[in-house]
Amino acid sequence: MENRKVLKSGEFLVDTVEAKDVFITDSIKVSAEIFREMLDVYVYDTADLVHKSALDAVNSFANAEESVKLNAAIEKLTFVAGINVKEVRRCIADRLIENNAYKF
Repeated sequence: MENRKVLKSGEFLVDTVEAKDVFITDSIKVSAEIFREMLDVYVYDTADLVHKSALDAVNSFANAEESVKLNAAIEKLTFVAGINVKEVRRCIADRLIENNAYKF
């Protein structure tokens, strides 16, 4: 069971690296502003997934006392400033439609 949680954490790291490679490769063709907005949305969405997986992992092995401390650490480490995801996604889509290009 613990191996699954470790593997799941590894999958998040792989997803992050793959996304970074896609963004970097195609960022030459996309303005820096769109790149930043896409990265903000990705980090915002991924932080929630990492937070959930970390809580699941901690709660699977830690006792109540350890759990409180570890959960507080998880909250601090996975904090991401809130963004208006709907508005940012619409902005990205509008710019890509305007440029008549979708390279992702």
